[in-house]
Amino acid sequence: MPGEVLESRYRLDIPVTRGGELRVQSVSYALGFLAVLTVVHTARAGHAGHQLSPRKRPGT
Repeated sequence: MPGEVLESRYRLDIPVTRGGELRVQSVSYALGFLAVLTVVHTARAGHAGHQLSPRKRPGT
């Protein structure tokens, strides 16, 4: 599921700071699921990234 969000051409990335840590909330329409999905992730030095929470939007 996270790959579906992060690879989508219909993705919106929103920078968010929480607890002093910069995160990115990516929201996209996932055609494979016919739903709007969101993934919160970080990019850290030396790492490709860290997924914090994949979520399917309620009501979809």
